[in-house]
Amino acid sequence: MEFKNADQPTLSNNSKYFLALLPGDTLVILNLFTHAKELVANVVSFEMDNNGNNQWIKYSLVGDSGAMVIRKLDGKKKYQYTNIYESHFSAGGGEILMRDSLGLYVVTLKTNERVRIPESSDAKRAILDASGTQVAFLTDDDLGNRSIKYFKQGDRTSRILVDKKNIDLCGKSRISDNILNFTSDGQRLFFSYKYSEDVSQIDNRVLVWSYKDKVLKPKELIYRRRATDNSYCAVVDINSTHILLLENYELELAEGVLENNHFALLKSKINENEYYWNNQSQSLYLMSFESGRKTKLAELKYPGFQRPSLIQKERFVVWFDSKEAKFYSFNTQSQSKIDICALIPNKLSISERGEADKIRERRFAYGLQEIDRDGNYVFIYDCYDIWKVDLLGGKNPINITKGLGKANSIRFRIVPDKKYPLPYRRDMILLYAFNMRTKENGFWEAYSSSVGEPSKLIMDSKVYYFKPTSILVSANVAEDPSQFKPIKSKDKQAFIVRRMSTKESPNLYYTRDFHSFSAVSDIHPEKEYIWPESQLITWTLPDGLKCDGVLYKPQDFDSSRKYPVIFNYYERRSENLNGYKTPELFSHNVNIPWFVSREYLVFEPDFYYRTGEVATNIINTIESSIKRLDSIPYVDTKRMAAQGQSFGGYETNVIITGTTLFKAACEMAGPTNIISEYNSLRPSGDNNQTSSDNGQRNIGVSPWENPEIFIRNSPVLHIGKIQTPLLIIHNPDDESISYNQALELFLGMRRANKKVWMLEYKDEDHTVSNSENQLDLTIRIQQFFDYYLKATSVPIWMVNGNTSFSGLELDSSNTIP
Repeated sequence: MEFKNADQPTLSNNSKYFLALLPGDTLVILNLFTHAKELVANVVSFEMDNNGNNQWIKYSLVGDSGAMVIRKLDGKKKYQYTNIYESHFSAGGGEILMRDSLGLYVVTLKTNERVRIPESSDAKRAILDASGTQVAFLTDDDLGNRSIKYFKQGDRTSRILVDKKNIDLCGKSRISDNILNFTSDGQRLFFSYKYSEDVSQIDNRVLVWSYKDKVLKPKELIYRRRATDNSYCAVVDINSTHILLLENYELELAEGVLENNHFALLKSKINENEYYWNNQSQSLYLMSFESGRKTKLAELKYPGFQRPSLIQKERFVVWFDSKEAKFYSFNTQSQSKIDICALIPNKLSISERGEADKIRERRFAYGLQEIDRDGNYVFIYDCYDIWKVDLLGGKNPINITKGLGKANSIRFRIVPDKKYPLPYRRDMILLYAFNMRTKENGFWEAYSSSVGEPSKLIMDSKVYYFKPTSILVSANVAEDPSQFKPIKSKDKQAFIVRRMSTKESPNLYYTRDFHSFSAVSDIHPEKEYIWPESQLITWTLPDGLKCDGVLYKPQDFDSSRKYPVIFNYYERRSENLNGYKTPELFSHNVNIPWFVSREYLVFEPDFYYRTGEVATNIINTIESSIKRLDSIPYVDTKRMAAQGQSFGGYETNVIITGTTLFKAACEMAGPTNIISEYNSLRPSGDNNQTSSDNGQRNIGVSPWENPEIFIRNSPVLHIGKIQTPLLIIHNPDDESISYNQALELFLGMRRANKKVWMLEYKDEDHTVSNSENQLDLTIRIQQFFDYYLKATSVPIWMVNGNTSFSGLELDSSNTIP
């Protein structure tokens, strides 16, 4: 059945009913078993209670902002209320909390029995616990003093849990207005607080900067302002009213606490931007709600720890020590700490920018997946395979993928369902798999123990679901393969998955076995256009490393012709060989369907960077990839252009100073002078040194230690070598890469009489977000490349710059810009 222009499609948890809002403020309630359809008029919005055994909905009516109806989906019970300002189903599903002009009351849905909450006429941010018997809410007195009040069914009155008096005992603090939440056992209540005194004050008449500062003064001012403005998490015991302030300006939650009953995991705040050199230590603490005691689990200098997590019903804490590259487990009952990875022979971490660069000592864990709430095991990943690890350390790790990943270059990972593996067949776990060589994707099943070999369910050149290893996989470059996990039916062995390819728009499919798939949706805009098809290109870099790239060509291309090619890049994209490329206007990178449909090829090479040799590595990759493309008859390597944004813009700037093989280039928001950038600040107050020390610039030393490395890697210092016409796009409001970086390159090229144009867009940041500006940008980049690669007429803006009109018109006088 089809409902056009419907909104908020919703299924009941027993799969019996479908609901949606139709145009004209009409709610449709469809019985999926009988196909009986009920239309309810004048509905503004609705919400379904999907948690309880009884299926209830509530909806508000048009024309009366306080009119609300609560009814069973089958229509056998129906209650109507007036003057309702807010309402919330209980997590358990049997009750609803409502607020009218007199205050709060709880309704038991089965009987329509109402319990009025005393002293709640001015209640705000009210919540109901899972049992439907406890209510908490905020109130303010005439002097503006805020309290948290509490009511339990059976009590005669509400009582104060937290007020100015008892929170002040913890320090000068006040209750803020963020959402409250009960612990899952109903014994405690989380709330948020702010400092009651302004801790941000500093004498602004003079700012004293010192070499001993852990945080630069602009950043310190931001920190101080946030310390006063931010809300911090606290918890109060409902019986004793004892308060624990979990967070403050020095400590923050290492993970969320809203499901916790006994502990909070905290970490000390550090200056992340300078942590790698400023000798700070970061600590990890476990705080007990019962005793208030903080147990220090780790205190580490750079590279610190990652992925701290409180798991298995709060019985264990697990974290990754980035220096030692291993996971540790802390038993909250025995208070013992052990290395749980000592017997795993394989590496468990990757450097941030890939396997081949080896640029930093900081290592990033491949990951960990909790198994279940009751077990003493977790799954830990190496580069390819999955290990079942005993948190108590008493049993040897088990490789549940049997080394097939490493043997076949397949990355195996568990398909997650929130914190736990997606429920699958008994004793079996559903895995997603990605072949690092062929870029194939699919699903496997593996035994949760060591019983047998994992089995392939499906593996092909379609994209189903995987998490790429590259840092940035922009949705504007390709549809993100990690954004739709398989969804399992509650009661049956049935799944919905998303599938796509370069030539096939993302659609939904139904499967029971991951062998055969039935289409659920049928969306194929690509059938109306000339669409890209992708080809994996592999070649060898000068240092012997194998490198991949993706060549996109039109489906109807003629192999006897030669096509111009546009290079586009950002670190590595070959994992998205089979990903769908969304057609859209340019906001930062060129759009692949746009240019392929206009008889261009687009090539995306992967880059790997060794410390201090980034520019050299870029040029080596480009020149060796061009040699490879030159062997393909339909690639015209005499008509090539290069385009990239941000670090891709830097790559473009390096390319035009290191090679003369391109007829045109376009860079957006790219660094140009690594020396001037090094000792500069971002608008956030962070300094840019980290970008060169161990970030994307990957210089590895300071300018005074080895200025020659900075000179080699700064394109603006090699302007004399440029022969490629360049289009620069950089916006003055860019908060990521300074606008001055573009000015240095533009002014230098202009002074050297090199062909260069620059576009800047008002009120735009690091990218272009306004649709009118995106259209303008798209047209100008296309005109620029068309002129140099297809010998079309030059646009007026390239000849005369700004005029009284857009300048997008083509010049008919054959003027050479």
